[in-house]
Amino acid sequence: MVVFNGIEIRELDIIVSAGLVLLALLVTRFISLLIERYGGEQKKRIMQALGLPILIVLLIVAVYLAVNRFAGIVTYVGIVNKLFVAVLSIGAAFFLLRIIDSFTEMYWKKAQEKQIEGLEGFLPIANRLAKLFVILIAAIIALAAFGVEISPLLASLGILGLAVALAFQETLGNFFSGVYLIIDKPVRLKDYIRTEHGEEGYVESIGWRSTKIRTRDGNVVIIPNNRLAQAVVTNYYALGKKMELTIPVSVAYDSDLEKVEEVTIDVARKIQSKAKGAVNGFRPKVRYDRFGESGIEFKVILQVEEFTDKFEVTHEFIKTLKKRYVREKITIPYPKRDIFIKGFEK
Repeated sequence: MVVFNGIEIRELDIIVSAGLVLLALLVTRFISLLIERYGGEQKKRIMQALGLPILIVLLIVAVYLAVNRFAGIVTYVGIVNKLFVAVLSIGAAFFLLRIIDSFTEMYWKKAQEKQIEGLEGFLPIANRLAKLFVILIAAIIALAAFGVEISPLLASLGILGLAVALAFQETLGNFFSGVYLIIDKPVRLKDYIRTEHGEEGYVESIGWRSTKIRTRDGNVVIIPNNRLAQAVVTNYYALGKKMELTIPVSVAYDSDLEKVEEVTIDVARKIQSKAKGAVNGFRPKVRYDRFGESGIEFKVILQVEEFTDKFEVTHEFIKTLKKRYVREKITIPYPKRDIFIKGFEK
């Protein structure tokens, strides 16, 4: 038996204690080998990241069990237990921090492989918030183990959190609105959208505070996420990029409507097959709409590959239709009024 600083230590206790520590090392190594042999690439990467934290936690437990075998340790059991809880909370926090980093990296790589865009602004923030939460919990557990009254600290943290939430209410609102936009996906990157307030263009990025929209003239409109999440938005790419294009036309009342329809359909088919951005093979339609003030109004329905193609197709259709109507002597009316003055009738 060995006496060290008043504590009796038996040889058997030393052997068992050393065995517990060695067992912790062997268990960690066994888990690592098992993952490397039968786990996938992701599991291997996670194990590489968690190997050290697992070893630290197991060693802490092993040392605690080993120390408690010593006969004379009873005198210091209170201090030992407090130290064990404090150190174990720190080791567990280290373990959880590594897990958070590993899963953040894993989801980042998954997002890149599956081309899930829009997470670059959120994953780092979520990572930091989760780490901060773990560190706070570990610190509270460690302080409580040494008898520090944590109720006032929790109350102070609650008041501080409330003050921060009130001070950054708009920022937090934009952040959670951005999370909603990413998860629910009412709009996605590269979608062409138009808001009820008139903003229109391609979605370039969805950040933690704002969404950037690139207009057709190359400018960038920055919209707070909170405003975009609450707005009525037309997403032209939500169900696919192809869309029907409706062009209003009007002809004079004395026109032969059968001929008008035949000529218009012929022009529309040529545009549909040749114009850039038009869907080749789509059968255009003519639908008479109403009797207007100056002529009979109708709509020509074509189809384009995507929203921005409608401008080029409309441009080509109107030019070609005007030439054809002139050749076929079909009149496109302009607004006019016949005025009759009482007493001057013939």
